[in-house]
Amino acid sequence: MLEIRRAVYQDIPDIMRFIGRYYKKNHILARDRKFFEWQYVDRGKVNMYIAIDGNKVYAIEGFVIYNDLDSPDMTGSMWKSIRCEENTMVGIDVDQLLQEEIHPRYCYGTGYSSRTIQFHKLLGHEIIRLRHFYRLSDQENYKIARISTKNILERADKGYVFRKIDTIDEFKKVISEDTLKKRIFYKDYHYIDKRFFHHPIWQYQVLAIRSNEGEENAVVVARIVESQGSKCIKIVDYYGGQETIGCTATAWDKLMKQNSCEYVDIYAYGFTTELMEKAGFCERMEEDENIIPNYFEPFEQRNIELWMMRPEVDGLILMRGDGDQDRPC
Repeated sequence: MLEIRRAVYQDIPDIMRFIGRYYKKNHILARDRKFFEWQYVDRGKVNMYIAIDGNKVYAIEGFVIYNDLDSPDMTGSMWKSIRCEENTMVGIDVDQLLQEEIHPRYCYGTGYSSRTIQFHKLLGHEIIRLRHFYRLSDQENYKIARISTKNILERADKGYVFRKIDTIDEFKKVISEDTLKKRIFYKDYHYIDKRFFHHPIWQYQVLAIRSNEGEENAVVVARIVESQGSKCIKIVDYYGGQETIGCTATAWDKLMKQNSCEYVDIYAYGFTTELMEKAGFCERMEEDENIIPNYFEPFEQRNIELWMMRPEVDGLILMRGDGDQDRPC
């Protein structure tokens, strides 16, 4: 008999087989049990809903919970269904049960597939593009990016620098819990510690932004990516006062030079063009001739658009690192 319910630990092998067969062969979540558990087992529960008959899985929908509120902030992750004679709406029913039982305060994600976009449009939701900003290093040749027009915004050095943070306790000294709670999404210390300080595969640069007066009120999270004999910096998350990032242009220049990186880029909703231009970033438009790649496993030298549902709440910040977008493949 077909069951639609929250997955339990014993379901993991069946879910992994489903991912490998119907989502993508050799996907990391189909072959790496340790990584699967890091991604989806949290606070003693499996963060995935399934439709299953015996050990035959017909639909899955994962999710990432950002805090432990009764109605937490969350984002969906890996929603997939196959044909089911017993229930032709099995994927939608899985999503409905997830929403009913988790009852999130806010639930938004990015990286929608064409099928997910069609579903949201049928429900009357407006789909928008996540904006993409970048800052180039000043060099003759680019191996990762493909640059037709090199535009590097000149910005005065305001004396702001980055200071590397190595533990969640150091992070707490810069970003208070009250500051985290004021943000949408509210991501608690448990989530941040696991996501950025205890990733099983990748190492993140968690960087406090220090002013010329020695004050620190913001943290940016980035990852240095190597490909094609070169490197770039991907910004994945940000905490604290938004205005602070507008003072970081030369700090990024120094970080790129120190690590021999071609560019730094950020996908974000909730950051204005004016703010990012203050930080020395140009916006990549949808039909841009400059190519700033986003896919590295495997590497694809093309521009990638990330899509999301237009939020019905003011003040939402959504970035590349939300959900499962910045994930090994």
